[in-house]
Amino acid sequence: MTYVYSKQIDPSTYETHGLCENIPLRAHQDTISEDIGAIRAQEDWRRHVDPCLGQVKGSLGPVYSILSVMFPETKPDRMEILAYFHEYIAMHDDVAELGDKAGHNDEARDLCSKLSSAGPSPSLKSKDQGRKYLLSRILREMLSLDPGPASTAIGLWAEWFEQGAGRRNRIRFASLDEYLEYRMLDIGEHLLMGILVFAMGLTIPGHELQLAAKLCRPVWAVLGLTNDIFSYNKEKEFAAQRGEKSFFNSICVVMEQFSISRDEAEQMCRDLIKERVSDFLTAARNTLRRDDVSNDFKILIDAAKFMISGNLVWSMTVPRYNSTVSFSPRQLDWMLNGTPSLIRGGLIRGEV
Repeated sequence: MTYVYSKQIDPSTYETHGLCENIPLRAHQDTISEDIGAIRAQEDWRRHVDPCLGQVKGSLGPVYSILSVMFPETKPDRMEILAYFHEYIAMHDDVAELGDKAGHNDEARDLCSKLSSAGPSPSLKSKDQGRKYLLSRILREMLSLDPGPASTAIGLWAEWFEQGAGRRNRIRFASLDEYLEYRMLDIGEHLLMGILVFAMGLTIPGHELQLAAKLCRPVWAVLGLTNDIFSYNKEKEFAAQRGEKSFFNSICVVMEQFSISRDEAEQMCRDLIKERVSDFLTAARNTLRRDDVSNDFKILIDAAKFMISGNLVWSMTVPRYNSTVSFSPRQLDWMLNGTPSLIRGGLIRGEV
């Protein structure tokens, strides 16, 4: 795999706790576009969905933001719209926890299904359909940038919304294995695969997408377990605010399954992460030696490993999961005063 848009980060500058052995951290060289896209999504959410939305702790971090390190070889012309989309998903997850998430998932699924075939775009400018309107603008801009990979991504996202888009309507599981099967859907295997395909402009036939989903199962498990470890305190606090003792987290499942402490349960999750990372790297090496799959398929599988290292370092350094961490001065300035119009680009801005 050739690296064009990213740089490898010196491993002495970040911590991994051994949870991504033999996977380097790479970061995209354009952090400005990601900041602009995410903060613009916040601005438009206030304009069309909820004018009372407070500070959003979503995908951005003061050093590493999620797209830059999970998808470091994103083509520059689509970094901003993907950052906008990912922040939209983060706000959808956070805000919809308090309301009817399932209803919006149904609408989003239908919209993705319509637009994945590049059919006519509906007119959705009423205020009460703000989320649906913003999503329609995102998908249309993607289709204008790169129709083939965009259609593939949107089709995958339609499946994700069909499955509930991380609605987390279960909190009781008999075992960690049962939990992980559910968590891999919740973490968004279709969501992440779609982002990766569009970010890098890959052409992957349907049968290879199915194979990729199978080969990347260890990745989805690692992402879910990693997020559970670093979001545990945040989720516990939210559960307490709702008057609930149980919440959706692998550590809770392991504590109950084996009647052990939080520290012991977390260590079991860490050990499983290491095992699944090794499993995926073996599968990825074998894939690169195959001659019966496309080159884009090999690129996709090779690039998937950066979701592991990127998600890990992001989770440990982001305000979303760390109450003592703040955004960068630039991010705080743009959140307060708006993104600078002179460097804005893209279709959405002129129309929302």
